[in-house]
Amino acid sequence: MQEIYYRRSICARYQKDHGPLKYSFRRHNTLYLLALDIVKLGDSNVEAYALAMEKMRDVKVLVGPVAAVTDGLGLSDRELAADLAGSAVGNK
Repeated sequence: MQEIYYRRSICARYQKDHGPLKYSFRRHNTLYLLALDIVKLGDSNVEAYALAMEKMRDVKVLVGPVAAVTDGLGLSDRELAADLAGSAVGNK
């Protein structure tokens, strides 16, 4: 029950900062929630922190080259496209 409350409170804070969660952003949200779970676990003691940091650094190194090629469906890609579309409309 506590885990459900934790996830809901995190989602509420996330929504406040980034607008409503949409199904189309499921990939981003799933990654974000998993990262938050790791942060919660890693913050429980020094040993957990050290392990979480080590593994997160390893994952960052592994995912970096794969993520260099984007498919345009990521949240940051969509936000950039929306910003560019908005600025193009404003310049006309």
